[in-house]
Amino acid sequence: MRLLIIAILFLSVIGCSLIPPKTAEEAYKKTTFTVDEYSKTKLVEGPSVFMSISLGGAVTIFMRKVNESYQLHVTAHLDSWCFFNSAVDKNVGSLAYTKIRDLPRKGYSFHEEEFFLTISESQIVRMAEVGLDAKIYGRDCEAIVSLPPVYIQGFVKRASEL
Repeated sequence: MRLLIIAILFLSVIGCSLIPPKTAEEAYKKTTFTVDEYSKTKLVEGPSVFMSISLGGAVTIFMRKVNESYQLHVTAHLDSWCFFNSAVDKNVGSLAYTKIRDLPRKGYSFHEEEFFLTISESQIVRMAEVGLDAKIYGRDCEAIVSLPPVYIQGFVKRASEL
């Protein structure tokens, strides 16, 4: 419970949404994009969404597009390590897992596992109709994350402009 309160306070300070946007237009307006002039990397990021999970922790998720690759970025704030390693969306199938980093938080009683799930063009089109509903599997636990269709629709609309 203490972890959840700390995370909510932290996210409210940095301006992170606690709930997904209610409309595609809201998701569109909250989606940002940048272009790194040196590496020529194009980055589109949807609004962050914070949700508690049944593992004694919480996750912060957001859609992003790096150049031509759609991804769901996930940071799991956990009481103990889950060692996440794969994911499946119940409507579109397997999502490729890529670990970014694992961080023990010194002075706090939680750990962070950061990774992204790659989403194909055909999967993102389907998610715009039905939303994202994925189970993330780990060696020691599982977590379910979701985003409504309006979030995906607004994000894809903004991403298509870049």
